[in-house]
Amino acid sequence: MHLGAILTLASVDPDLFWKLTNLVTILTGGLAYVFIVAMAASSFDRVAAAMGARLWHGVHGFGAWYICISFVFTFGKRAVMNAAYLPAMVLIAAALFTRLLAYIKTSRTSVAG
Repeated sequence: MHLGAILTLASVDPDLFWKLTNLVTILTGGLAYVFIVAMAASSFDRVAAAMGARLWHGVHGFGAWYICISFVFTFGKRAVMNAAYLPAMVLIAAALFTRLLAYIKTSRTSVAG
């Protein structure tokens, strides 16, 4: 759901909002938004250079995994109730699988090299 729609629902009908969500969901989803903002902000050359390669890779690597896993939980629980979410789950699973293969290939290369 779009952040604007979430905030609108929270202000227009707080009772329904709290029936549909909880504090843990807000905190974990909010952290995903923090990673999105941090990754976007650090995608500029000057910011990335100021951060250093290690911190930049940490933010982007961990952030990407965190966001992807949060989508798995968000869409996964909905896919069980509504088949319309299954295509999104397939795409998310494909993205996770691709990232995992790239990670395995990179770690094997760095160990072998």
